[in-house]
Amino acid sequence: MAKLYLICGKGGVGKTTSASAIALALANRGEKTLLLSTDFTPAIGDVLEIDIGPEFTKVGDYLTAMEMDHKTITERWISKFGPDFHQILSRLIDIEKLDRESENSLLEYISSAPSLREETMLDFIVELSENENYDKIIWDSAPAGETLNLLNMPSMLKKHLKSGTKVYDSLDKLTRFRSGRKSISKIIDEWTELSDYISRYIRDNAAFIIVTNPERVVYNRTKDIYTTLLDYRMNVHGCIINKIFRNISDKTFKEQQKKALNDIYKLFNKLLVAELEHSIHNVKTRQNLENTGLKLIKELQIKTF
Repeated sequence: MAKLYLICGKGGVGKTTSASAIALALANRGEKTLLLSTDFTPAIGDVLEIDIGPEFTKVGDYLTAMEMDHKTITERWISKFGPDFHQILSRLIDIEKLDRESENSLLEYISSAPSLREETMLDFIVELSENENYDKIIWDSAPAGETLNLLNMPSMLKKHLKSGTKVYDSLDKLTRFRSGRKSISKIIDEWTELSDYISRYIRDNAAFIIVTNPERVVYNRTKDIYTTLLDYRMNVHGCIINKIFRNISDKTFKEQQKKALNDIYKLFNKLLVAELEHSIHNVKTRQNLENTGLKLIKELQIKTF
């Protein structure tokens, strides 16, 4: 039974609404649920009509929500990886002569590198998934391109780190690191092992749910996302087809939507598919949002207690 569900798809298809609905329905069934957004223009607070920020925010007895931001990731990187970078930098410059503000600025600058930022984000999500505080984590991801880049970060970072092995060994010899202090090579090996672990964990424990719309452009992007996830050997749990129009009078639009729906069902022919109609009433209230979530967890067979 999966614990970590990643809701992904092209921007604007309804990921946040779907993720919020699923999380709310799970929580109201007694599952301790975390609704997590890694979109740097988050909207789960708008959907749930409650202020949510980078802190863990209680939405109900069993539902907690959090919107990660750049500051949160930077602070976590400095806390977890900063000491290692401090050791590396101390071999290259006299870091002890830097004032605290300059040292922090340097660490913040290093942590802003895309690969390190994304790696830190994934590490945090894995840590949340591994602890016993939550029964389910519903991850409202960033738009598709950013999410797929996120999946590629561990392997990119590992390749980058490994490429400098000879340099790290040379620096260790030149600086004659002190007793009790880890060598640069040792630090790099630990980071590489962490990247490997994160990749395996996401592949083995995350269940991806792709949100799409019955439109030609969206379908093409959805196909790319699905193909990429399969290439990464990720577990694609199912698909949500959102914004389906019923009782359409325009014949051209009706035929276009019908073809897009057929293509989507062919693409996901062996997976679970849930449909959501386009209606301003679907998520107008918290109760409607929960009802939408109950429909989704039933049709996608998201197991609960």
